[in-house]
Amino acid sequence: MGVIDMPVKRRKPKAEGAPAYMAQFTALMTILLAFFICLLTVGQDRVSNYKKTGYGYIRNAFGSKGGVGLLPFWRSVMKRYPKVRKKKEEPDAEFLGYMKGAFHADEFDADGISGADMEHRGSSIKIFTNIQFSGDRVALTAEAQVFLDRLAAVFVNLPDYVLTACCYSSTGGDVDKDRMLAAERAILIVRYLKDSGGVPVSRMRSAGYAHDYYLAPLDKGQTKEAVVFLVRKVARKIKA
Repeated sequence: MGVIDMPVKRRKPKAEGAPAYMAQFTALMTILLAFFICLLTVGQDRVSNYKKTGYGYIRNAFGSKGGVGLLPFWRSVMKRYPKVRKKKEEPDAEFLGYMKGAFHADEFDADGISGADMEHRGSSIKIFTNIQFSGDRVALTAEAQVFLDRLAAVFVNLPDYVLTACCYSSTGGDVDKDRMLAAERAILIVRYLKDSGGVPVSRMRSAGYAHDYYLAPLDKGQTKEAVVFLVRKVARKIKA
């Protein structure tokens, strides 16, 4: 009886080393890394073209006193304020300025504001507040008046600075109505600072917004309305 050999299927030898898809994955990660490096470089250049950069120049923005945090600071600088500084594209740039620091409502004082590096006309400091309005009313609460009295007492002793009251309102309805409501509230605040605090009108501005584009980062509870003050140093005129 003879023995018949069955044919054996030849198997393809396994390739040594990493699978082929790893090379594609590595190439993709390299491209993404290069993209983010380029993105950060562009953002850094846009900031450095306006003002010198470095932690020494921006320490007031996220320092121990009145700081808003490092991550919110960079989000503001790299996403928003490079656009604000372009006066031709953003007419609000003249009084919004470039953020050099920020204070919360219970932390700001005259020394903190005057001690910030704000020699350039485009520099500004934010003061975040907890001022709230009831519904669509244009009226100041007792708590808001107490804060504004304190703000006036500090600001009246800073003659070289201009104060801008920025109100934000977003009810989810008509954008124009929200903007008008915010503008009326900002005007009310300026009027109160003048009448009750004695702050000259020539040193104040008001602005109403239906979005938080210029005012962020805001607290989570300020998605519908907020009041933020911007303090900008007046440029000194050089005598000929």
